[in-house]
Amino acid sequence: MSVTAAFETANSGLSKSYDYVAPFRPPKVNKEPYVEVEMPPQQMVVEALGKHTATVIFSHGLGDTARGWYPVAKELQSRFRHIKWILPTAPIDRVTLNAGMSMNSWFDIKTLMPPSPGVPTDEDEAGMLKSVSRIQQIIADEVDAGIDASRIVVGGFSQGACISILTGLTSERKLAGIVSLSGWLGLSDKAKSMATDHAHKLPILWGHGNADNIVRYSWGSDSIKALQKMGFKDIDFHTYPGMGHSFCDEEQDHLTAFIAKVLPEATSIFLAFVLVPILAAYLYSTAPKLPSPSTRSTPASPIVGMTAPLVIPATGKHTATVIMVHGLGDTGSGWLHFARHFAALFPHIKFVLPTAPTRVVSVAKQGMTAWFDVRKFGNSDPGLEDQEGMMESVGVVEELVGEEVRGGVREDRVVVGGFSQGCVVTLLTGLTTERKIAGVLGLSGFLGMADRIASNDKAKTLPIFWGHGTGDQMISITRAEAGVEQLRGQGLKNIEFKVYAGMPHSTCPEEIADVEAFLRKVLPE
Repeated sequence: MSVTAAFETANSGLSKSYDYVAPFRPPKVNKEPYVEVEMPPQQMVVEALGKHTATVIFSHGLGDTARGWYPVAKELQSRFRHIKWILPTAPIDRVTLNAGMSMNSWFDIKTLMPPSPGVPTDEDEAGMLKSVSRIQQIIADEVDAGIDASRIVVGGFSQGACISILTGLTSERKLAGIVSLSGWLGLSDKAKSMATDHAHKLPILWGHGNADNIVRYSWGSDSIKALQKMGFKDIDFHTYPGMGHSFCDEEQDHLTAFIAKVLPEATSIFLAFVLVPILAAYLYSTAPKLPSPSTRSTPASPIVGMTAPLVIPATGKHTATVIMVHGLGDTGSGWLHFARHFAALFPHIKFVLPTAPTRVVSVAKQGMTAWFDVRKFGNSDPGLEDQEGMMESVGVVEELVGEEVRGGVREDRVVVGGFSQGCVVTLLTGLTTERKIAGVLGLSGFLGMADRIASNDKAKTLPIFWGHGTGDQMISITRAEAGVEQLRGQGLKNIEFKVYAGMPHSTCPEEIADVEAFLRKVLPE
C-alpha cells in the first residue's frame, strides 16, 4: 500500500500499499528474513544497542502488521543506540469499509470521509479506546521497567497515528512526544473533553502527503487546526508534495530530527536541551540528500488526468528499464524507496513509476488512485472484475514500454512489475504484449481475467517472478496459487513462484533479496 495500504500504501505503498499496504522500506543493513510463523507476532521489539534510556512505540496502519515498520526501526536503531523500538500488531477484526473483510485493524472504519464540524462522528469509539488502552499498557510496562514516561514517544502511520494521537491526549503520564504520519484526529468532537491538562504541551511531529487519497491532506490539516484550538502550540507540520498515503526519505529525515530533539542521548541538562537540538537541526540541514526523481513533462498515458510518472534515472550507462506499478490508493512515490534501493544496486537500470488516475472505486464508494475498479474485496469471480479498466491500464504500461524502446532501450531489456493491482496489470501486460520483454515482476497480486486470458506464444518463455505471503488477507495465497497453476497449464514454464510464510499484503526483506536475484538474472549489466 509504498505501503502502504492501506496501504503501502494505499504506498507505500501501500508496501511499503492503500491504507493497509505497508509503505516499502528496503533494508539498508542486515537483510534478515522475517521469522517464519503463520501469524504475525503480537509485537516486535528492536532493542537498544547501547544503554536503554528511551522508547519509541510505533503502530502500523490498517491491514499491516509490526513487520511493515520493522525495517524502519532497524534502520534507525544504529542512529539512536539508546532507544528501544516497540512495534505492536493490531488484532484481526472485520472492517466495515472493506466489505466486512477481516484484517489487522486498530478499530473499525466505516468511511474515509472526515467528519463534518459540529456533527457527532460515526466512529468506532469503543475500538479506538480499546487500542489506546493497549498502548497505555505498553507505556506502563516501560515505566515499570525503569524508563521515565518523559522518555517515551508514541507514534504511528494512518490508523496507528490516530491511536497514538489519542494516546498522547489522554495519557496521565507526561510523554516525550507524538509522531503522526498520514494520520488524523479521531473522536474530534470529544477530543477536547478527553485531553488531560498537560496534553497541550506535547511536541507533535505531523507529516502528510498532499496527494494522499486515503487519509486526505485536508483531513490531516483540519486535525491540526483542531489541536491548535485546543491549545497545542508545539506542532511540527510537514507537507510532502506529490506523496500519497506513504512514507518518503524527507519524512524520515524529519522523523530522525524530531526523535533526536525529544529523546536525546545526553548526560547533562545542557546537552539535552541546548546542544543536541542545535546539532540535530544542523545535521538535518547539511545531510546529503538522495537525488530527487525526475518527472516527465507530459503524461505518457492514454488516460486523461494521469500525472507524469516518476523516473529514477540510471546512474551509469542506461541499458535497461524497470516499470514498477503501485497498488490501489497508492502513487508512484510510494515505491520510490524500492526504486532507489535497486538503483543503487543496478546502475544500468532506469526505474519508471507511474501513478494511476483517480476514479471512483465501488468498495470504497469514493475516488482514489486505481488501475481498475474493485467491486468486491476478495472476489475471485471474473464476472465481477472491471476487465475494461484492467485492459485500459495494460495500454498505459504498453505505452511506457514503447516509450523506452523509442528512447533506445531494447524491448528485451525492459521488465514490467507491480504490487497488488499493479501486479494484476503487469501480469496481463506480459501475457498479451507482442513485444518480447525481459520479464514480469509480480508482488502480492492475482491473475486478472482468468476466464478469458490466453497468453501468446512469446509469453510461453517469459520469465515471471511472483511473490506472495501466506498471511495476505487482501489477496489470498490460494488465489495467487490458482493463477500460477493456470498459467503453467497454458504452457508458461518459466514462473518463479515464491511463498513467504506469515507475510501480509506487503513485502519483506527476504522477498526483496529474491527480487534482486531475479533482476540480476533477467537484466544483467
